[in-house]
Amino acid sequence: MEAAKAAAQVPSSVKEVLRVLSEAGHHAVVVGGAVRDLVLDLKPGDFDVATSALPEEVMALFPHTVPTGIKHGTVTVVMDEGGKHHPVEVTTFRVEGEYKDGRRPHQVSFVRELREDLSRRDFTVNALALVLWPTPRLEDPFGGLGDLRAGRLRTVGDPMHRFGEDGLRAVRAARFAAQLELTAVAGLEDAMRQTIPIVRKVAPERYLQELKKLFEKARAPSVGLKMLQRTGLLEVVAPGAPGDEASLTRPDRARDPTVRWAAWLWDAGRHGAHATLKALKASNQHQVDVAALCSLPRPATLPHATDAQLRQLLRTVGRARLEWLRELWSLEGGAPLAQRMSDVVARGYVENASELAVDGNQVSAWSDARGKALGELLATLVRRVDENPELNQPEALRALVTELKPS
Repeated sequence: MEAAKAAAQVPSSVKEVLRVLSEAGHHAVVVGGAVRDLVLDLKPGDFDVATSALPEEVMALFPHTVPTGIKHGTVTVVMDEGGKHHPVEVTTFRVEGEYKDGRRPHQVSFVRELREDLSRRDFTVNALALVLWPTPRLEDPFGGLGDLRAGRLRTVGDPMHRFGEDGLRAVRAARFAAQLELTAVAGLEDAMRQTIPIVRKVAPERYLQELKKLFEKARAPSVGLKMLQRTGLLEVVAPGAPGDEASLTRPDRARDPTVRWAAWLWDAGRHGAHATLKALKASNQHQVDVAALCSLPRPATLPHATDAQLRQLLRTVGRARLEWLRELWSLEGGAPLAQRMSDVVARGYVENASELAVDGNQVSAWSDARGKALGELLATLVRRVDENPELNQPEALRALVTELKPS
């Protein structure tokens, strides 16, 4: 019944690929995280097909294929349905040779047996396969289904061996523990700790991807963050990031992923958050967004903030981040203050000179001001409008310019 329910969720393009391969005499299955998610009634991100067919055999069976990773056995089959193209990645069953760089196998060898292919995977909950033809069934040679039901996180085979092959797997352990709400079996965290030298070989961008998934998919990111902290991996993965209890647990109360990042790095301040994200090779925009939020003071430090102070603070953070600001402040009892900030905006907040009802050219024509003098005049107009939003209309601004113009 479980297999039939999972099979019903497989896209028709993937089913057709499985049918063609199976009817040609090859073993073909859906593998990995998609099967795990289907069993958990979650929506998979991608559906990967694994098969006993060699890459050239796969390409011979379908009219439109792309050899996207043929060295490692991967061919993308492009299915045409209703005039739309649906790419399906098909990879030949394989085993992997020695990992010489702590990240990728030096070579792979194609095999014909599914169990051999599943034996190379990281965790038992990812070493699952769904067979559709001729009848749906689940292949689970390493007890992944039982681990899912029992809430266990366990490697396929010895964790020291698995983490020693690929340094990213120890980081993925923390992410899966949080995302799937699993508890590490005895010895797994110790293996994570002992394989830190291998973890250090991983590119920072890969750490970033795991942390992004942690903040996007886990109900309680603190589970993964605390595991990284306990095992000594946090400083490797995110140098300079806070590791105290408050910082690690604060993201659990946020929902937006960007706010979760800021909630974690808040105690590091703007510069600390920026340094951590730069080390992770995060995008410039992500660095700027999170660092801006981390510049916010705690709501408790602003008990008597004036509207003018709130406007200046928002000008520093940026109005585009107002909703993030509201959520971050609300984590520490600052919802009333955040509402005041929103009220300030609703009354006609002006962030900079570009939001004045007239442009710089018009102000220059009225005042004869140029260069630095014009910039100072525009800044004064912004301050005056900041104090009285009703002044932000052309005639009122012209009167202000006349008033401010040297006699």
